[in-house]
Amino acid sequence: MAAISTKPVLPAKAATAIVSTKGHKGFAHSAWAFLSDFAGISGAKGYLGVLYALGAALLDGISVSFLIPLLGVLFGSSAIPRWLGAVTKALFSFAGVDSQLGRLGLLIAVFGVLVALRAVFVAARDMTSFELQLRFIEQQRLRLTTGLTAARWDYIARLRHARMTHLMSGDIHRLGTGVQYTLLGAGAAIMLLVQFAVAAILSPALAMVVASLLIAAGFASKPVLASARALGGHVTDANLVLLDSTSQFLSAIKVAISQNLTGLFVSETRTALRQTGDRQMAFTRRRILTHALLSLVFAGLGGGLALMGVSWLHIAPSVLITLLLIVTRMTGPAWQIQNAAQQFATVLSIHERIRELEGELAAAARDNAEDVLTTPVPRGPIKFEDVSYIHPDDTEIGAFSGERGIRNFNLVVAPGEFLGIKGPSGSGKTTMADLLVGLLAPQRGRVTVGGLALEGRILAGWRNELSYVSQDPFLFHDTVRRNLGGPQVSEKEMWWALELTGAAGLVRRMEGGLGAIVGERGSLISGGERQRIALARALLRRPRLLVLDEATSALDSGSEGTIFENLREIENRPTIVVIAHRTENLDKCDRVIDLAS
Repeated sequence: MAAISTKPVLPAKAATAIVSTKGHKGFAHSAWAFLSDFAGISGAKGYLGVLYALGAALLDGISVSFLIPLLGVLFGSSAIPRWLGAVTKALFSFAGVDSQLGRLGLLIAVFGVLVALRAVFVAARDMTSFELQLRFIEQQRLRLTTGLTAARWDYIARLRHARMTHLMSGDIHRLGTGVQYTLLGAGAAIMLLVQFAVAAILSPALAMVVASLLIAAGFASKPVLASARALGGHVTDANLVLLDSTSQFLSAIKVAISQNLTGLFVSETRTALRQTGDRQMAFTRRRILTHALLSLVFAGLGGGLALMGVSWLHIAPSVLITLLLIVTRMTGPAWQIQNAAQQFATVLSIHERIRELEGELAAAARDNAEDVLTTPVPRGPIKFEDVSYIHPDDTEIGAFSGERGIRNFNLVVAPGEFLGIKGPSGSGKTTMADLLVGLLAPQRGRVTVGGLALEGRILAGWRNELSYVSQDPFLFHDTVRRNLGGPQVSEKEMWWALELTGAAGLVRRMEGGLGAIVGERGSLISGGERQRIALARALLRRPRLLVLDEATSALDSGSEGTIFENLREIENRPTIVVIAHRTENLDKCDRVIDLAS
């Protein structure tokens, strides 16, 4: 059995080990990778979203332009741009209106129609953006999940669970928020460009002044973007450390409470939260100041444009009012763009980490991992033919300094045989089990069943016919029934398996029986009871091979012996391989192999 650590959290040096040591790529490279990934997933729906955004922006610009003739009719001014005058004249002629009230009513009606159409395009744009966001996040999770399920066991065994959990939950959620803001920023950019184009048509000189100030504001916000990207990486790393520490603390909470070690966890958590909070406050302070500065710039710009339009350019009042309205309305899109840029910079580090893990998973993919087809495995003995597998040293997981595994191993297991495997820690018992079920591939030699090597489709078919129960079996936070297989397994079969493993009495005593909740990882029942239920679940698969890797270690010797006797009496008994450190009941096996000899 593995030793239980008495430290509930990672020390500072160990905690930093879970953070990627690879340097950040350049901003342009990371941005291009993110946008390319998003474009590849969005497909035609992305182009449709751009069209909706462009349509909403054009309708907004046209509707605002119609304020000029409307104000002209209302105040009796005829000084409007020639092209707009021609459009309104044609509209009045087509509608057959020549009175001031009739023209005013027509222009108001057209303005209302344009505003309504813009609302339709905005709704379509927002719905499309939300759909794209969901699609992108789903694809990120699916690709990571697919990569994880296709990876070799030796890589998965070294992968920190907190790293995968954090990327699949918190980080991808933040990535989704970043995508949402990026799409909003893209729509705001289109809106800003159309507004600028309308302003340029009405007054090129004033439009150039506005463009110059917008460009200057963009350069001024570069430090904020750099801070946003750095903050994104820091928050990701800090949250990962907290998640990893919390996971370890919960795993050892009994020891931590009994030895008064909980204060260490609280202290380190407080320090990590304070550091992250300080960085977030500094970033938010800079962001708010930038927003305030941008608002002041646009406020001053409005007044300056009014003075320039009246005293220098002699712009008609209706045109000047419309221009001021356009410039004022630019504040919203400009702020959205700045906010989106900050969010975009923040999530780039998250996207980098997702791609980094995805690359590791791809490099660790099993041979023929994507071949989901299976081939029936012929009947016959299981053979280890001169098999060697030596685990590489790995300081990250604290490997032993010596060689671990098996070397030049030969074994024949007859169909239906009840085989016991014993040996001291490090002798290769679990390695042998992992080779038997195909989690590891021999570095030399081969493992065969019925004369065929366990690889490719044969291995996929073999896994459909075996059950594996480990020393620390996993139970879902669900009912006993769901943990035994759910509705596809009859209650009669469930009670048969529970009786055979000695768990039937326990389940009958539990409130709800088969409907009783067993808790997170089976926390509401004892370790021995978890092992009994897990063994019952394994038997319900009706396996051809049953591998028990210290699967009854939490039971007393008498209970273990009873289970072994029951397994011997199963009708059409599967091949059973028992790997045990405790040897009292191995005499019930047909044969015992000592890996120490």
